[in-house]
Amino acid sequence: MTAPESQFLPAITHQLPEEYTQLLGELNREVSTTNPEDVLQFCANFFNKKLEEQRVRFMSDLLGRKGAGERVEGKP
Repeated sequence: MTAPESQFLPAITHQLPEEYTQLLGELNREVSTTNPEDVLQFCANFFNKKLEEQRVRFMSDLLGRKGAGERVEGKP
């Protein structure tokens, strides 16, 4: 039997960012439902996918503003 992980973590004395807790909750649900054999690789893939989605949204927003006539920093 392993000890609860909270034994090894320092007490949290401040509020964690909402985005952080949402991401960890989503990751926890994904791990629970898929039960991956390689948990570390699964987590790396999860966060890489999230990062890629964020970058796509950012570029889409950026190009949408430029297409609407808004000046994008560094571009005419």
